[in-house]
Amino acid sequence: MTKRRFIAWVMALAMIFQMLPATTLSEEVAVEPAVVETGVVETAVVEEPMEEPAVEEPVALVEEPVAEEAPVPIEELAEEEPAEEPAAEEEKSFIGIGSNQEQGADYAEVSFNNADTKLVKIGEALGELPEAPKEAAWFANGEPVDEKTAVEGDMDLVLANAEPVEVSGAAGDVTVKISAPAGALPYGAELKVATVEDAEVRETFEELNPVAIKAADISFVDAEGKEVQPLLPVDVKLSANGLNNARVVKLAHIHEEEVKEIGTIDALAAKEEPAGPMRRLAAAPAAETDKSFSFDFSTDSFSVFAFVIVTEYIANDGTPYEITVTYGADANIPEGSTLSVTEYSRENNKEAYEEALKIFIANKLDNNEEVDMFYTGFTALDISIIGPDGFEIEPEASVQVNMKIKSLPGVEDLSKVEGLQIQHHVETEKGIVVENVAARNAAKNSSAIGLD
Repeated sequence: MTKRRFIAWVMALAMIFQMLPATTLSEEVAVEPAVVETGVVETAVVEEPMEEPAVEEPVALVEEPVAEEAPVPIEELAEEEPAEEPAAEEEKSFIGIGSNQEQGADYAEVSFNNADTKLVKIGEALGELPEAPKEAAWFANGEPVDEKTAVEGDMDLVLANAEPVEVSGAAGDVTVKISAPAGALPYGAELKVATVEDAEVRETFEELNPVAIKAADISFVDAEGKEVQPLLPVDVKLSANGLNNARVVKLAHIHEEEVKEIGTIDALAAKEEPAGPMRRLAAAPAAETDKSFSFDFSTDSFSVFAFVIVTEYIANDGTPYEITVTYGADANIPEGSTLSVTEYSRENNKEAYEEALKIFIANKLDNNEEVDMFYTGFTALDISIIGPDGFEIEPEASVQVNMKIKSLPGVEDLSKVEGLQIQHHVETEKGIVVENVAARNAAKNSSAIGLD
C-alpha cells in the first residue's frame, strides 16, 4: 500500500508541476506538500479498492491460527475415549488393534500361528478359538488350550498334532523312525530324508580319519515347503545298514555349523564279557551280512546326521579261536577282505608246527628262560588277511588284534592255566624275528582266555 501511494504521490506532484507557473513553483515549494498530501489522498482513494484486499486479508490469515479453539477437539477426544469400550468387547474378532501397552497392563496379546492376533484381558478365558483342522489342536508352550484356558500373559498359539504320532523315512542305507508326543509337530509337517554324500561332510570329521561316512539330511517341511522344527523334543531311532565290517561307529549331528556327538558304538565291546582281570571279546561272525548300527536319542532339531565309521574289523569263524583284526582307513584294507586263521598242530600241518615250536624254544633260551615242555602247552596259528581277489595282503598301517582262546591242546580246564603268552613270528629278509606281543595271567573259573 505504501509503495503504491508513493507512486500516486509522484504522479500527483508531476501534475502540479505542470499546472503551476514557473515563478510560483519556487515560492510554493515549502507549503505545497499540504496540497500535495490532499492530492495524494484523493488520488489514493481511487486506488484503495484495489489495495484493501492486500491489507486486510493477511491480518485475518495471521489471526486464525492463533485461535485458542484448536486444543478443544483434542481434549474432547481424550474425554470421549471410554465411549470406544464396545470395540474391546468384540472377543469374536481375531484381529487385534493396538497393543497391550495401549490397552493397559491388564491385557495380553494372543497370536494364532504367528498370524492373526487378539487382545484378551489377563485372568480371563481365551474365549472362542478358530476351528482346528481334523487331527490337530491348539497348543501353547507344548500344552493344549481351549476356550476356557485362562490368559496369564502374551500367548503364541500353534496348531499341532492332537495325538502322539510315528513317522518314518529312509534314504540310501540310512533309516529313521520318529515318535512324537501330542503337540510336538506343527500341523501339516512332513518328514523328508535325503542322502548326503561322504565327500560333502568328510572334512568335518577329518581328525577322525574315518574309513567311511554314511549321512542323511533329515527335516520337516510345511505345506509351503518351508523347513520347520519340532515344537517339543521327539524320540528318534536312527539306523545305518550295510556296515558289515564296521567296528567303531560314531553318530554325529551337524546343526548350524556345530557338530554334536550323539554316541559311539563298538561292535565288539558291545559283546564284552567280564573274566576277572582280563577282557574277553567275542567277535561277530565274519560272514555276517547287512549288519546295521542303530542309535536311540531325543532331539528338538533336525538337519544332517552322520554315521562315522572310525574303524572296521574282520574275524574268523571263532572255532576254537576268536580272532579279530581292527583297522582304520590308513591300513588300506579293501572292502570285502576276509580273515584266514589256520591252526598248526602235530596232527595238522606238522612241519609248520614243529618249525614254530623250535623258534619259540630258541627265543626262550636266548633270553635265559627255562622251558619245560611237559608243563608248557603250545599251539601255532597262521593269521592272514585275504583280499577280495583271493590273494594275501599286508595292511599298510598298524592294526589291532584281539584273540579269545576257547580251548588249548591237552588242556581240559582253562581255569587251571596259570598264564598265556603270545609271540609273533615275523618273516623278514634276514629270517624270522620274534615279537612278544602279549602276556596275561589267566583268571580262575574262566572258560576262555582273552588277549589284545
